[in-house]
Amino acid sequence: MAMVCHPVSSLTVSLGLLLGLLSSPLTPVKAQFSAPSQDTPLHSQRRAVQFSPPDRGAPDSAEGGATRRSDCIHVVPLMPTDDDQTYFGLTYQEHPSFYWYIASAKAGLETAEIIIERDNNTGDIEEVHRVSVALPPNLNEQEHILRFSPSANESGLEVGETYRWYLEIQCNPQNIQDPTSLAIYDGWIERVEPDPELAARLEHRDDAQEAAYLYGSAGIWFDYFEEMVNSLDAWPQVLRDLDLIAADTQIEIASPGNGSQASRESPEIQFFSLNRDRSSDERSSDEPPSDRDDLPDLDDAGELRF
Repeated sequence: MAMVCHPVSSLTVSLGLLLGLLSSPLTPVKAQFSAPSQDTPLHSQRRAVQFSPPDRGAPDSAEGGATRRSDCIHVVPLMPTDDDQTYFGLTYQEHPSFYWYIASAKAGLETAEIIIERDNNTGDIEEVHRVSVALPPNLNEQEHILRFSPSANESGLEVGETYRWYLEIQCNPQNIQDPTSLAIYDGWIERVEPDPELAARLEHRDDAQEAAYLYGSAGIWFDYFEEMVNSLDAWPQVLRDLDLIAADTQIEIASPGNGSQASRESPEIQFFSLNRDRSSDERSSDEPPSDRDDLPDLDDAGELRF
């Protein structure tokens, strides 16, 4: 991939979920939402293409919330967040893709759901999309990337509308209907209309790198990230840039293929497993994934800056 150097700035991304530092009792937690800070744009010393946050954020009047973390699984949504754990990003796409990094999980987890909802500003919640996810049987043995790509045949996002997404993982396989044992991650996405000049430049872009630069400069996270991971070969460097793996860690990203259980049940869902080079890994093979010493270091606030 050709390297294109552009000025960069910085964004705080919380990785407390990654190490399970913020696990809580399995009781509902009401989340408070506010717009992400705009004085901390995205930054990576190694990133080839900049991302500049937009001048807007998640609805600061949003009420309720169901964010609930559990030590049964550690997930990092691959999108910007503010210090209050509010995930938010923009898209030009009617059917954008969503990505989550699954750092570790306990054995036996089987099911999850992805839900997208829209608040019609009258107090009513409209469910736009719901898909069941069959978790890979080796989720406790390897890190994974989960990609959700809504079908073009399904209802898409409308321009000017803000939507809320949820990833809900059932931590109690013996009672999959138990709502109190769900690990829940949520965030926001807004579809906006491209600026005509930018749309023209995108139409005549030379490659994915140029498209990523254009999307990143405009603060369109979902489209920017999709261009950054446009091939399996691009993932290792992207994960290094995000400090999700160490700079000297060698990994291969395995394609899910059409025969995976998740792909058979829903072509919208794909899991990519991370195969690490363990030749220099000194940890015992019987240590749980959450005790790995190769995960990123967090600062005193439980956050990692990139």
